[in-house]
Amino acid sequence: MQEDPAGTGSIGFFCWQISSDWLSKGFLSRGGIASGKLLHRPNKDGAAIIFGPAFINAYKLESEVADFPRIIFSKEVREAYAALDGTAFPEGSHCQDVIRATVTRFSDGPTGIDIFAHLQDNGFDRSTQRYQADAAQYRAALLAHVSNATDMPHFFRKVRWLVERFNQAILRTTYADQHLD
Repeated sequence: MQEDPAGTGSIGFFCWQISSDWLSKGFLSRGGIASGKLLHRPNKDGAAIIFGPAFINAYKLESEVADFPRIIFSKEVREAYAALDGTAFPEGSHCQDVIRATVTRFSDGPTGIDIFAHLQDNGFDRSTQRYQADAAQYRAALLAHVSNATDMPHFFRKVRWLVERFNQAILRTTYADQHLD
């Protein structure tokens, strides 16, 4: 990933967009992003055969480390993000700032995608209307998940973790009234 810094940033940003979109539709996502060798071949039925160290590392991140609904990075990807500089993006664009804003170090150690990054301080571009709608959609989805997880403590703990992240993200915004108890 170090060979293409803009690509590194783009992959994380696309994962942020997909996760955000899925949550607005009521789906939680969890995953891992790793770099390394990967073989991807379509078979005759149109399905893909994927294997290699990068695939195995991403799978291990998702299944053994992520635990909560979030996307986390391998050490190599984390280091690639840390090495991003302004030369990877068009001059005058705020791409790097937006990409960096979507990355966080979680309180339990791993670095990954902050699905609520755009909600903090009323958004990347400070345009509150769109983000207010996003916050309302996320709130509805999270409420439904909390309700459905009430009798499943293992899942409830994971949803509750995401609710706490949501509440923290909107704390000082004009849409703080979307807070979940």
